[in-house]
Amino acid sequence: MVDGFKQVATGTYDTMKSAPLAVVILVLNGGFLWFGAYILGELASNNVARDKAQFELIEKLINTTLECRAPLPPLQPITPPAPPK
Repeated sequence: MVDGFKQVATGTYDTMKSAPLAVVILVLNGGFLWFGAYILGELASNNVARDKAQFELIEKLINTTLECRAPLPPLQPITPPAPPK
């Protein structure tokens, strides 16, 4: 198993020596993949922080609303005005 991997790696290395443009393309592709993974990781961490902040704001709004609610006074019956004389 290890010998087969070693032969493949040696063959790939020998092939790349004769084609420097292929090596450059491989390095650039690796760089682009790393950059994409980095950006996606940053976006994910920003989303987590934003979601946490939104949850805290919503929780604060709910608590404030519950604290400000006062019980309604009992309903008084409506008495019609006295008829004019």
